[in-house]
Amino acid sequence: MKYLLILLLAVACKGQSHQSDDTVYYFIRHAEKDRSNSNNSNPHLNAMGKERAQEWKTRLGDKGINAIYITDFNRTRETAAPLATYLNLEPKIYSATDLYSKSFKAETKGQTVLIVGHSNTTPAFVNSILNDTTYKELNDSNNGALFKVTFIDGKPQVSLQQFEDGF
Repeated sequence: MKYLLILLLAVACKGQSHQSDDTVYYFIRHAEKDRSNSNNSNPHLNAMGKERAQEWKTRLGDKGINAIYITDFNRTRETAAPLATYLNLEPKIYSATDLYSKSFKAETKGQTVLIVGHSNTTPAFVNSILNDTTYKELNDSNNGALFKVTFIDGKPQVSLQQFEDGF
């Protein structure tokens, strides 16, 4: 009986440590931006984009996200803002030229992370994790793609969902 109890305890502890090593990344493209000034390289979100940012907060608010990464642009910052405020998190800036670096891997290991990017950087980041070229640039009108990359036992599993207006 004593050995059975020890075995059960060992199995339970192993299961708990495994869970803490799981890493989950959610990737979204920034919400709809204001296109009224084609010369503005750093536009804010338009009304539809602000609504979508709120929808992302609703959709992702219960996923256990404990870190948010954005590029240094108004549109990614504003897309992340409702969720960041809701979760009391300060978004961190990532470089679109240094995707999935060793420091990023180490910093996010075992966490559930939201990464807000762009039509080109979002699929590129996912591809970088996969060490593949599976995902192509998003269409410029696509602001509703949600990539989820889950690491289990060190192996990435990807799902892609598409949400239109109003989710």
